[in-house]
Amino acid sequence: MSRALTAFSSLYFATLLMLLGSGLLSTYLGLRLAAEGVSELWIGLLMTGYYAGLVAGASIGHRLIARVGHIRAFVASAGVVTASVLGHALTESVQVWLALRVLVGMAMMCQYMVLESWLNEQAESHQRGMVFASYMVVTFLGLVLGQVVFALKPELAIDHLLYVAMCFSLCL
Repeated sequence: MSRALTAFSSLYFATLLMLLGSGLLSTYLGLRLAAEGVSELWIGLLMTGYYAGLVAGASIGHRLIARVGHIRAFVASAGVVTASVLGHALTESVQVWLALRVLVGMAMMCQYMVLESWLNEQAESHQRGMVFASYMVVTFLGLVLGQVVFALKPELAIDHLLYVAMCFSLCL
């Protein structure tokens, strides 16, 4: 059992960093927009934009992986997320932020597809349940750690965007 978990440790660590960044980004954006007096409608649209990107990313991710392979698709997607996150620091336009949120969702779906297909392909049938259960634990742990980072540094500063960009850069 521990051998199986050790074999996937790099994928689990990449997942942890991705979800730490994702959890921190979602909380930061929602609170920052509310603090700046942005309407609840726009805040809702921005939060929904991520999920719309996830849906769109499913068809894009499949084609991207088929065309360039798992590793290049993962690296390209992490680059898109990193650039999109940093793009939030360059403007305060909610329309631009909405487009960036959609891009983050699309690229993260590609990353999810790469990670999950790697786990599925490499896990033996008798260990697949344990491998994916561990993946889900790491996923939720990453989301929780994103909130912990925000609790430790609750100011709505650009630092949070830099932390998120660092997480997605380091998940490579």
